Amino acid sequence: NKIVDIYKTQVDNSGIKTGIAPVDEAIGGLKAGQVSVVAGFTGMGKSICSVSIMHSAIEQGYNVCYISLELSSQHLAYNMISRHSLDPKFSKKVEHRDMKSKSLSRTDWDYVEKEIIPDLMNMPGKFYILDEQDIEHYDYFSFDNKLQEIENLCFEETGKGLDLIIVDHIQMLAFSDQNSKLSENTVINRWCNYFRSQCLDFLKSKRQVHVILVAQINRQGYLKA
Repeated sequence: NKIVDIYKTQVDNSGIKTGIAPVDEAIGGLKAGQVSVVAGFTGMGKSICSVSIMHSAIEQGYNVCYISLELSSQHLAYNMISRHSLDPKFSKKVEHRDMKSKSLSRTDWDYVEKEIIPDLMNMPGKFYILDEQDIEHYDYFSFDNKLQEIENLCFEETGKGLDLIIVDHIQMLAFSDQNSKLSENTVINRWCNYFRSQCLDFLKSKRQVHVILVAQINRQGYLKA
């Protein structure tokens, strides 16, 4: 009876579309209350893939918090602007590396500033980037406080809360407790459990979100497997 009621009352079970057609066809989108993993070796495009998913989510009107524990918020913002410039509506495609190196011509930067960025900011959903400078301590209490801050900002700006959290990458939390005698794997597993609990009951609000954990594959472990 309960599952029948859930099925009948659930408005939309399609989930957040990643923008990657074969993935969306296979899994039907990223559903609230679930955790996904984007994994790969160093330099294989994990962050670029995650930024692209974030862009797809805000296109659909979802709110996203990207926790970048390796790259700066400036770096991620350049990636997001570059991704948005790929929209057919724009006549210029902007490479993120050109923004980082400040090698854009004055004309190209004017186009970015006056056309691409304002259009990105007017997307149906909002995105919020946190980097390591935004997080006071690597503990659950600090993460709860920061996520609550972003959640409040979401409601203020859009009238609803966060829908998707991306953590890039989860291994950066391995040594969050410098005084701990726990192994690296144990610490990572505890953080995975923390974000899993957040997706099931976000900030104890009885509301569910989707969480993407970006993970770096260890080549030796991969070969052993």
